[in-house]
Amino acid sequence: MEMTAETEPLKIEIVENYFTKNDMTPRVIQYFTIDNQEDFDNQFGVAKTMDNAISTIDFDKTRIGAIVMPATDIKTSIEITQAERFGSGAFITYKTKQGDKQSFTTTPTLIFKLPVDNKLKTLEFKSGGDSKMITIPSK
Repeated sequence: MEMTAETEPLKIEIVENYFTKNDMTPRVIQYFTIDNQEDFDNQFGVAKTMDNAISTIDFDKTRIGAIVMPATDIKTSIEITQAERFGSGAFITYKTKQGDKQSFTTTPTLIFKLPVDNKLKTLEFKSGGDSKMITIPSK
């Protein structure tokens, strides 16, 4: 994406302690946004333990962005390294880190909050040499 406007930081907050539900098993990396509780609950479940805190989401003030990778038996984490806004678009640069082989599979997922802003029309996700742009529906 060619940036013709000046960039500014895009405020992103990571949503913690949710998991991708088993019926969502992508074969390729998926990028999407969610702007209501029902759609969120259809995609993600709460990963509550005795001592963790579940992130709260107020869909009147925020929308959700997500990166969901194919299931793997390799411990994999996703980290946003940069988030910049320019005009009606934004780009999110992220990296993945792979660790040891596990005896089970997981679906690596990163869920994050985006501002509810109908001026934001596109998100471009970048990792390594790959890039994928999605359109954000108006709320």
